[in-house]
Amino acid sequence: MIKRLKDHRDTWRVKLLEHTAGNYYPVTTKIALEDEHARLAILTDRAQGGSSLADGSLELMVHRRLLHDDAFGVDESLNETAYGQGLVARGKHYLVFGSSQLDQSPTLQAVERFTQLEKTVAPWTFLSPTNYSYTQWRQRFTNIFTAMSANLPQNIHLLTFEPWHDHEILVRFEHLLEKDEDPEFSKFVQFNVKSIFGAFQISNIRETTLDGNTWLDENRRMEFVPDPEEDSYESYAIFSKAYNYVQLQKAERPMVSTQFYDELLPAGKLGAESNRLKREMKSPRNQELNRMRSEKLKRMKYSVGDLPLEMDDDRKYLIELSAMQIRTFIITLGPVKEN
Repeated sequence: MIKRLKDHRDTWRVKLLEHTAGNYYPVTTKIALEDEHARLAILTDRAQGGSSLADGSLELMVHRRLLHDDAFGVDESLNETAYGQGLVARGKHYLVFGSSQLDQSPTLQAVERFTQLEKTVAPWTFLSPTNYSYTQWRQRFTNIFTAMSANLPQNIHLLTFEPWHDHEILVRFEHLLEKDEDPEFSKFVQFNVKSIFGAFQISNIRETTLDGNTWLDENRRMEFVPDPEEDSYESYAIFSKAYNYVQLQKAERPMVSTQFYDELLPAGKLGAESNRLKREMKSPRNQELNRMRSEKLKRMKYSVGDLPLEMDDDRKYLIELSAMQIRTFIITLGPVKEN
């Protein structure tokens, strides 16, 4: 969550002309108010606006409807209708309150997370018409099936479970708590994915990047090696033939302040094809810089065959999650176990 203070911005001194609008913020999942002793939170099942315009109070804008133009440039009223009537706003709110202390588990923040997962991400129920009797249905179809033979830890959420390629499933696990939100549930968690998905014969597991489109052990982030601080690329040279000198315009703070200074330079350091000062590329400093860049590029060029993709024991099926961490895996399946 992002902490908000009334009539305050963290990075600049704000002067609000619209006091109410300037203190309203989007509430996607919950809004909370707390002091050193108590905490009150409201969980929502859909995005709304929220604020605390008076000390000790919370308010939510469930629906906004204006019958007249508010003169903010749209030139029309915000009056959405359905069948000639104003739209009906629906939703649920869950009120949670208690102590704001973080020394006893579960803390109120942990209770909020667990309640949110239970209420707003509850399982869906689907109904469809059928010509089968109850007995015929029980005999013809599998009526109860679960892929999970054991429960996940309470602070771990199975965020994604979906088919991937042939005999593969993409799974994504999420740690629900932030760091230091709870003395117990904010700790890292370790579990065996084979024990969780006991209904399947798992033959392999491999981690991907968060979005699931690249193997994590093949992903190489570019490591940029910057130029030395003394090499400035923000200095532009203007050569004056009349006075035979070079004027450098240096923007140390772009768009804020610009400094001008004159510096006598031999004309040979200016190239006709460029208005920037050319550096001596054969200097020891620049040769060392190029060597560092070359080594970085070599380390990025791994062959897939050299990577340790598989382990010999069941340790590769152990998954660890730290606070607020999300990890994505591709699970390769064998035949389904028969009960």
